[in-house]
Amino acid sequence: MLPTHHSAHRRRTRLGATLLVLLGLKAAQATVVPAGIIATSTTWSLAGSPYVVQGTVSVYGAALPRLTIEAGVEVRFLAGASLVVGSNSSNWNDYRGQLTALGTAAQPILFTADNGLSGGWNGITFGNNADYNGATSSFQYCVVEKATVNLALNSSAQPALLDHVESRLASQRGLELEGYSTAISLQDLSLHHNGGAGLQLQGAPLPATVNLSMTDNGENRVEYTGTIAGDLSLDLPAWPHPVVFTGTTLVMGANPRLTLVPGSTLRFKSGASFQVAGNSGNWNDYRGQLTALGTAAQPILFTADNGLSGGWNGITFGNNADYNGATSSVQYCVVEKATVNLALSSSAQPALLDHVESRLASQRGLELEGYSTAISLQDLSLHHNGGAGLQLQGAPLPATVNLSMTDNGENRVEYTGTIAGDLSLDLPAWPHPVVFTGTTLVMGANPRLTLVPGSTLRFKSGASFQVAGNAGNWNDYRGQLTALGTAAQPILFTADNGLSGGWNGITFGNNADYNGATSSFQHCVVERATVNLALSSTNQPDTLRYISLAGGSQRGLQLSSAYPVVANCHLLDNEVGIHASNGATTIVGDSPSLSNTFLGNGSWNMYNNGSGPILARYNGWCLEDGSSPADGIYDQVDNPAKGLVTWSPTSPVEVLRLSSTYDPSTRTLWLEWCPVAGASLYHVYQSTGGWPNPGNATRILSTTESLVAIAVPDGNARACYSVTWEGTARSGCR
Repeated sequence: MLPTHHSAHRRRTRLGATLLVLLGLKAAQATVVPAGIIATSTTWSLAGSPYVVQGTVSVYGAALPRLTIEAGVEVRFLAGASLVVGSNSSNWNDYRGQLTALGTAAQPILFTADNGLSGGWNGITFGNNADYNGATSSFQYCVVEKATVNLALNSSAQPALLDHVESRLASQRGLELEGYSTAISLQDLSLHHNGGAGLQLQGAPLPATVNLSMTDNGENRVEYTGTIAGDLSLDLPAWPHPVVFTGTTLVMGANPRLTLVPGSTLRFKSGASFQVAGNSGNWNDYRGQLTALGTAAQPILFTADNGLSGGWNGITFGNNADYNGATSSVQYCVVEKATVNLALSSSAQPALLDHVESRLASQRGLELEGYSTAISLQDLSLHHNGGAGLQLQGAPLPATVNLSMTDNGENRVEYTGTIAGDLSLDLPAWPHPVVFTGTTLVMGANPRLTLVPGSTLRFKSGASFQVAGNAGNWNDYRGQLTALGTAAQPILFTADNGLSGGWNGITFGNNADYNGATSSFQHCVVERATVNLALSSTNQPDTLRYISLAGGSQRGLQLSSAYPVVANCHLLDNEVGIHASNGATTIVGDSPSLSNTFLGNGSWNMYNNGSGPILARYNGWCLEDGSSPADGIYDQVDNPAKGLVTWSPTSPVEVLRLSSTYDPSTRTLWLEWCPVAGASLYHVYQSTGGWPNPGNATRILSTTESLVAIAVPDGNARACYSVTWEGTARSGCR
């Protein structure tokens, strides 16, 4: 007989009550673990499973506590919760802790997210005190899942063995091993379906592995990154798993050394970099060392993981790489496809780059930065880099043997940056061409740059050269220049492209005379800049003598609250010869023995934009017939607010000075000179030896005029031209 409505209702009521009782019993079985510290040994038993961890639970204390988790236990973690074994504080007995988690094949221990979501908790961490002073842990037949990082060992060699562990479904990484002391073994470890790398090593040694499986992770290769703070050897060729470097790998600490074995290949992800030693102040704890000694048969390769030029950020040796005994060795290495492949930043280590090949960088093959970066290059090949093969940034010229630079964006050595310490550049003796780019700045705690006679400094478009900073008067913004050429070997500053306005000229900043700073500038030629030479609120150099300022697209010499004596100089082919904005007296020549020559300047030979007078007597003015020096001078006569230029009496032009203009479109050179009293016939000579050492010269024409046009054949655009007249020595070469 079918149950009545009332009997059916009574049955349903009894069934509901039974279910509620059963659910209540199940809820009662869960053991709630609040956030806090387990300071005495504790066991999580199977009878108390599941355990629900509500926050961060840390196992540590003076009694060396051990948390024991029995086989088959399930531990659930609320969002943000975690388990930490041993504190990450300093190595102290009171921060030690231990874990025994020994599941079985039939009853593994499960650590999981209470909400069932990947990234639903913060994982298990063994801190650096988990192996301190006798602390040990065991981790076997465990499953860890659905954390951000499932399992991490932080500078701890405990547990010494991860045995039959499965790490899965983390939102980031399955396993992290951090620190050079984290030397452990992995046996029958399965890392799968994690959002990031299955295994990441953070400055850690390569673990011993048996049956390590990594599948279906965001990255199935082992990722390497982080700080290597102790001596470590990475035998990548012998390790059975592929490794890729990510982020910044930094060798730094109390002088740790990383050793790479011959035949190693280090692949770097996009944006990754490799650095040896820190770039902070010179401190012992920021040192680092690298031994990368490949062989001819087994070079060490550093390369981009994506195979693209610019695919990573290269190798840098920081300024502490040579501090207090730190040394590095780099030999038979290939560095390729970075932005800048290899850079030494204020470090004289490695002292020798030997048989190194740097290629296919998107920018530069090698950068040497800082006045202390004095190293040697031997059998170095820099090729197919997008920018310069070698760039020196305020650094000395390195000693070289068999330096090869081919197929780079710039095969000459680029020079730029701040020279912050005393430095001498012997450009004539160095066997490689140099070109200056960007801003070269001599500035620091009063550094001095010395240029030797006969130097030629070529500047790219937009480049400039500055001595001392233009900030407030501060000791650390000072700078000094010694540029003492000779009559036979002047020092030349010129535009690399050969055009007027082809670079931005030389500036002495307001700190060039601060607190003992001095400069010397004599027998120099500065040409083809926008403003060839500018002194800004400084009285150094205090004398400009035997200086040729030529071809400035704006000004030959600019004086702004600066009062050097201008003597025996030549202002040629500038738009304005001298532009002065001074409030006191300026001396330009003003003595027969200090006569300057003005020739071929455009709108003005001299422009007085200040209220102070200019004493400019006894100068030689190359004038057209019937004209006066006043015609090329702007002063109080033109504007009553300006100072007066006193130019009379003048001196005759007794030494022939050349002015030249080159038209590259027609390959025509225009030579002009001041007619010299008593000269009736002029002889023009050409030498292809180049300025300033023309060598043997050939006479190409004779003329009674003082302006000639010369067709320049291919290959002779940098030829040297000079003019004589009867009974005189040849003029300066241009």
